[in-house]
Amino acid sequence: MNSTSTNISLSQVLSNQYTFNLAFDNSFSRIGNPPFSGTCNIVCNITSTDGLTNYATANISLFQLFYVGSASFTFNVPNGSYKLTTSLPSCSVTAGSLPVNVTWQNQVAAGNATTTGGLRIKQIQHYDPILGNYETIATYSYLTTDGKSSGFLGAIPLYNYPYQETVINGGTTTTNYTAISSDPVNDLNYTQGSTVGYSRVVVYKGSTTHNLGNTVYEFTNLQDANSNVIQPYFPYAPVIQPDWVIGLPKRISVFDSLGRLIRITRDTFTVTTNTYNTSDFTSLKLGKTSVTFNGDPNLSNTPYTEYYLGQTYTQQTGRSDLTSAVDSLFHPDGSIQVTYQTLQYDTNYNVIKTTTPYDKTRGLSLEKRFYYPYNYTLSSGAIKKLRDSSIINSVISNENWITGDVNPRMVSAQITDYQQLTKGHVKPLTGYTLQSNAPIPQSVIGSFNPSLLVRNSTYLVPQQNFVTYDTVGNLLEVKNDISGQSNSMIMDYFNQFLIAKISNATYGDVAYTSFESDGSGNWNISSTLRNSSSAITGKYCFDISKGNISKSGLNTSLTYVVSYWSPPGNNIAVSGASNQQMIAQQNGWNLYTQTISSSSSVTISGTIGLIDELRLYPKDANMTTSTYEPMIGSTSASDANSTVNYYLYDNLNRLKVVKDKDLNVLKKYEYDSITTSINTSPNWQYANSTQCETPLNGKVDSLIKDMNPFSDTYNATQWIFAHNNCAVCAPPCSGEGHKLVNCLCEIGTRVNTSVVQVKVNGVWIWRCTYHYEWSDCSISTNYTQDSSSPCTIRANCG
Repeated sequence: MNSTSTNISLSQVLSNQYTFNLAFDNSFSRIGNPPFSGTCNIVCNITSTDGLTNYATANISLFQLFYVGSASFTFNVPNGSYKLTTSLPSCSVTAGSLPVNVTWQNQVAAGNATTTGGLRIKQIQHYDPILGNYETIATYSYLTTDGKSSGFLGAIPLYNYPYQETVINGGTTTTNYTAISSDPVNDLNYTQGSTVGYSRVVVYKGSTTHNLGNTVYEFTNLQDANSNVIQPYFPYAPVIQPDWVIGLPKRISVFDSLGRLIRITRDTFTVTTNTYNTSDFTSLKLGKTSVTFNGDPNLSNTPYTEYYLGQTYTQQTGRSDLTSAVDSLFHPDGSIQVTYQTLQYDTNYNVIKTTTPYDKTRGLSLEKRFYYPYNYTLSSGAIKKLRDSSIINSVISNENWITGDVNPRMVSAQITDYQQLTKGHVKPLTGYTLQSNAPIPQSVIGSFNPSLLVRNSTYLVPQQNFVTYDTVGNLLEVKNDISGQSNSMIMDYFNQFLIAKISNATYGDVAYTSFESDGSGNWNISSTLRNSSSAITGKYCFDISKGNISKSGLNTSLTYVVSYWSPPGNNIAVSGASNQQMIAQQNGWNLYTQTISSSSSVTISGTIGLIDELRLYPKDANMTTSTYEPMIGSTSASDANSTVNYYLYDNLNRLKVVKDKDLNVLKKYEYDSITTSINTSPNWQYANSTQCETPLNGKVDSLIKDMNPFSDTYNATQWIFAHNNCAVCAPPCSGEGHKLVNCLCEIGTRVNTSVVQVKVNGVWIWRCTYHYEWSDCSISTNYTQDSSSPCTIRANCG
């Protein structure tokens, strides 16, 4: 390769970014050892046409071109005419020439658009089942202001690549192929989960012609990211695009039904991009370009050689952070109201300050300042643990300040101190707040001091104390240090679900269980047996005859309430209790309440009776409880009066019905099965069981069972008609003239065939001979009947 100088023209549409690719010409053989030695770096320069101004320089190793197959470099220049110069210093060529091709892609704006497949929202409609019509709720448009599509592709999908096969077998035969794939052979770029983005979306509140106004959303695109849609080349290494810059909301404009602008929100972002061009982060994509067979390619033992083309690429990461938002309101009188917010970040990309207007006439702003574990230099404690463990996103304190004059003053503040639990969880310990009825000047409250969590204990006072956690870090008790009131929580189902919330009570003074899962809810239950025959909530209750239930450690100065549900006829006793009352009935269960005083423990015992929803709490506290079906949801909720509501779910675990304490339906939810890919229709199948219908009528029914687990009638059975079998299921049919015809009991037609006069016991009488004929023309045997008068002779059937 000699030194070259070539005038070139560069043209892009979306940005000023260009990528030049270098590779040896196909006439150059990359088999064996490279025919050159030395440094052998091609020096590429992009200069002005007169060569006086240099815009970009790249050094491309010939060894990379030989062993890998290709190399590339990227630079930014405006569209226009330039000069490309190349040189190859410090390189000794041992044989032949070194033909290297330099390629790039120019783009021009085209009037046509590329059509791609996919789904996007077109319109949202609401169906009115009473009127039987559809109402358009929203219509979506994806066009720019000039009527063109605002869509863009991160990468153009390709479905083929060249492939060559050479056979050396008594001669040399080379065949060129085009390999075709049903999926793209190159990597597509995704932004927010999609390969296609839209820079402008209009949402109409109705249809495009009849609406209550519209909202225009404008998003960042490839042009904002200074990126192009580059035509990939084999072997199609990933094209790195800054997806963290694409799809961000730049501007939101709201219009009324007359097309008048009402509001504009403009967002500004700061973009951080990190490019890793070192060898530690260089990757290689290989693609097989050809294969050479030394013999018959149809034989499995024929030796062959495969040839690959390589393409290197490096990684790039980045982020976008919102730095300002300006909101403009346009009033009918022509006035404009503008508000703004600016955000400031530290090197950890945490927000450290937000600023909004406070009093524009005096030039005052409201600043909100945030401090994190690494902002403190505390030498011990849980905040130090957070800092040393690189848990840097937890906000330790935030302060609101009025600034803009010589007297900055604090108007509010929250500080959270932390503790480390036995098993290592770091959880809040104390919450401090600013207590003052007026802003506090900085000269009084003091500046932020990294060595002090609370820099002024006169104004920054404890408000909340997080008293108790369970073994997995769930909060069980929190105390308001100002009012002195505690609120407690009880967890169950392996500490996953909150089953009881109690206000105005400490955790040690409450207990609750519905006997559903592994937890005892602060009770000591002497038996692990549970009864599933009945329950007021959940699926289980407790048979009191199986053991006692107790709790110790009660405060003797408090009066407690013990409440439980039990069916009538129980024999349940609460130690030290008084004022037993049966205050409610529900679904065959009675609600009992009792009070205990001056006692450090309580025991519930008995010989007969089921018990459920067992509660203990101080008289001045309130408790609400819930039961659950894990992986589905809450199955019941009981309020402070122990009134129960029930929640039922369908076979897709969706809430279906809410019922009150008397099982009356309060709410019912219906889901359109069209919106789910799961078939919820019954799948009735024969269950290999038959029976005669009752009353007997000659029909045989078969048992069928719904086998679709997503159907509302799953596992239900029903009998349906199968076939007729008069021999097995014949209806009753007896007596003279009766016969089963087509499995129906039919009374035949009497046909008199002869009549004669005979003398019986000295008396002359008429003797009639007859038979019966039925609808199927069958005839019975003959019968005789004596009478004082003759019978009438009838014709035969037919």
